[in-house]
Amino acid sequence: MYPYIHFIGGEVISSYNLMAGLGLIAGILVFYRISKEKNVPTKIVDNMPVLFVLIIISAAVSSIFLNNFEHNSWNFSSLKAFVSGFTFYGGLLGGGLTAIVGSAVICKRKFPLYFMLDILSVCLMIGHAIGRIGCFLGGCCYGKAANTIFTVPYPINGAWVRVYPTQLYESLFLFLLFLYSYRHLANSFGRYLIFYGTFRFFIEFLRGDDRGIEILLSPSQWISLMLITAGIFVLKAEITEKRRKTVHC
Repeated sequence: MYPYIHFIGGEVISSYNLMAGLGLIAGILVFYRISKEKNVPTKIVDNMPVLFVLIIISAAVSSIFLNNFEHNSWNFSSLKAFVSGFTFYGGLLGGGLTAIVGSAVICKRKFPLYFMLDILSVCLMIGHAIGRIGCFLGGCCYGKAANTIFTVPYPINGAWVRVYPTQLYESLFLFLLFLYSYRHLANSFGRYLIFYGTFRFFIEFLRGDDRGIEILLSPSQWISLMLITAGIFVLKAEITEKRRKTVHC
């Protein structure tokens, strides 16, 4: 674990923030590359930076609120205490809703909404994959302690313990999903919801950090089930829409 990266000259930066930033940059670069390859109208591409900013803001706000909700830790004593934790699912819910509404407004009837969401989903995959490496370096989202070949030494509460590197498992899964989806763009939105939701549901059983208030399952597992359900409806709707257009053509 390397929570801080030291640069020549004495500059220090949080490894988590660094990887999150690199993930964001990678996602944006992938968006512009796919947009060029798929001939997305220039007018739509030019409007996306504003949407990206709104997505980032809404994702940050919803992430903070869901983290406080999951752990019942509504600490309003200071702003620093209130924003001390983030959850990916919180960011996905807020940022995802903003992405859907914003894309609908920008695309209107000039570009298929589901195709834009497919593109944004692929961008999210690569950004999320890189971000999880930041989690491993930063010391969060680690797995349960176990003495197997699938665990690595990890510092927890001042002691080195062998744990499942669930952050790296997730990062590898997302990289593979990204590589496949980049080459097979169609249905990437629904695919991401189903595949990531399923993977996250099961990886939660290996997580060793605080999972929040559990009611039979962890909060993340309940959200995973909702994502899987939503993904099935999205895939069905997208396939139905494509068939309808094929018939009319």
